[in-house]
Amino acid sequence: GQLGYSPTDTCPTISGDTPCSTSPKQVGSDTDWVSIAAGGYHSVVLKANGTLWAWGAGDEGQLGLGDKTDKYSPGQVGTDTDWVSIAAGEYHTLALKLNGTLWAFGNNWYGQLGLISPETCVRTDNPCSSVPMQVGTDTDWTEVAASGLTTIALKSDRTLWGWGRNTAGQLGNGTNITPSSPVQIGTDTDWSMISGGGNHTLALKTDGTLWVWGIDDLGQLGFTTNETCTTPYVSFYCSKSPVMLLDVADKDSDGILNYGDGNGVAGDNRCTGGSITNCDDNCTNTFNPDQKDDNYPEDDDSSLEGV
Repeated sequence: GQLGYSPTDTCPTISGDTPCSTSPKQVGSDTDWVSIAAGGYHSVVLKANGTLWAWGAGDEGQLGLGDKTDKYSPGQVGTDTDWVSIAAGEYHTLALKLNGTLWAFGNNWYGQLGLISPETCVRTDNPCSSVPMQVGTDTDWTEVAASGLTTIALKSDRTLWGWGRNTAGQLGNGTNITPSSPVQIGTDTDWSMISGGGNHTLALKTDGTLWVWGIDDLGQLGFTTNETCTTPYVSFYCSKSPVMLLDVADKDSDGILNYGDGNGVAGDNRCTGGSITNCDDNCTNTFNPDQKDDNYPEDDDSSLEGV
């Protein structure tokens, strides 16, 4: 039901044909939607009047509607009219209010809600919340992003915070320990924008530099890393700390972005530690983002099992 309407097309899957839409179709007839977020199997949307709406898979409480059932059309989350920003993870949802408070609901298996949840979903050992719950008491949150089963957020002082699953270093705090409450990522106070992928994170600083961290099994970090993360199931390349991508340009005019020293020579293109002051001449990498690294695992979903 994540489309918000009953589609007339079918698409083939491993388990057989499933309802789908192969072209855009309008959800209802309302014309006051202002912000959208897509989770793994659910949709979350804000209206111009500050109300919050959701539909799709609800078995993990990720719709915030107070139950754990799927919805095939938009349902309003509570009655509040002061929601201003939203983000959706694989099975959880986050939302900011006008007063700077942060709220979360859905699956909490890895602590990605940032709080102790009172319910269980799907299984008796699976913590969740089917209604929005406030994350702590802080009132200075300004932006939030979800990376799979991980949450990343910014505060008004431009500090960066994260919590939830960290098996691939996607929190960027130098470890792969999974925290269930917000922890600060480094000490920098110049973060300006964040975005989360399946198991990796990207962030911009006020100086326009781009930083990345998390899993790198398919080159999603944009550089070659020799660091590894290990779970009981698999080992894979990763970066557990923010890495700055340097000097990106099409220096040789061949239509391919190059990372290098400014003269078209591939070379130092990353520095770790979460601060530009940690960059030195010892940073070495020669990765072209259009070229696959031979050390990466084969391109199949099995390499991600247990991450």
